[in-house]
Amino acid sequence: MLDYIVSPKQIEEKSFSIIKDNIKRNDLTQEELEILYRVVHTTADFSFERLFQISSDFLQRWYELILTPRAYNKKLLAYVDTKMIKAGVSKFKSDLAGIKLFCPNEYKTVVSLAQKQGLTRAIVGIDWTVEKRKNTKIFVIGNSPTALFRLCEHVKNNGQLNDILVIGVPVGFVGAKESKEVLKSLRIPYVVIDGEKGGSTIAVAIMNALLNLAVKKLGFDYEVAR
Repeated sequence: MLDYIVSPKQIEEKSFSIIKDNIKRNDLTQEELEILYRVVHTTADFSFERLFQISSDFLQRWYELILTPRAYNKKLLAYVDTKMIKAGVSKFKSDLAGIKLFCPNEYKTVVSLAQKQGLTRAIVGIDWTVEKRKNTKIFVIGNSPTALFRLCEHVKNNGQLNDILVIGVPVGFVGAKESKEVLKSLRIPYVVIDGEKGGSTIAVAIMNALLNLAVKKLGFDYEVAR
């Protein structure tokens, strides 16, 4: 019989032990490192140590949003640009943190408008969100550079969007790197993966890491919430 670890908990613990032993970044707080660890764990790629960037005010803003009292049964809205992100982010932890994810790029209205205007659904989805869901405070972009470019345009032109936070990790050779640079030039909290790398799986890893931090801050038992 082959000798290998069969316990999910032991596999995860050993994986994270290896990651922590190899990550050498000394410019990140422990909580910021927890996000980076999750990205590396998801990708098995240590190059993300160099590419991972987080603004100094991101976690402060994250906790402000999570810990701010809201009206009964009113959740914090989070835009995502793919159904894969919505499916991959822990619903259990999102519910504990009071967050509702939505992906307008699949809505019939958005699809129809994109076809009529000759634009990507990602662009129209951002426009729709800014117009129709003005109280959206979290934007998670893992696939489309055009969505991130469009969001940055809205931030520049709309003072009401200055209180959002953005996870901007689109992937690709056309516009991904440039859109992230534009995001970093704005005065809003961000997490990015520099360059062409990124993707929905990275966005999911970052969101799940942030939710782990959130449920701890809210006082939930982490082992129960895993």
